Amino acid sequence: MKQQHMLITDGYRGIFFPGAFTPNGDRVNDEFRPVICNLENFQWIIFNRVGQLAFDTRENNKGWDDCIKGQLQNTGVYLWTCSFTKHNRTEIKKGTLLLIR
Repeated sequence: MKQQHMLITDGYRGIFFPGAFTPNGDRVNDEFRPVICNLENFQWIIFNRVGQLAFDTRENNKGWDDCIKGQLQNTGVYLWTCSFTKHNRTEIKKGTLLLIR
């Protein structure tokens, strides 16, 4: 299965969202976390396939560990949305991620 990665960049400002993560406790890709460079008013949100909020943060260095209210989530596709300000303009991006066990 080919993974999609989203890269939004403009010189020194940008964001990269990986396509998948593997929260299996091996300390490699155990959290879903975008790589963010110099963006303002950053917020990203993750939903499960039934629309339940899985994760919400405004912190650039915070990642999702695959839990909702302390409960591990199933393997599958999750939806994310991200808003940020770049060059005094608010942008909203959307995508999917794959949780692999």
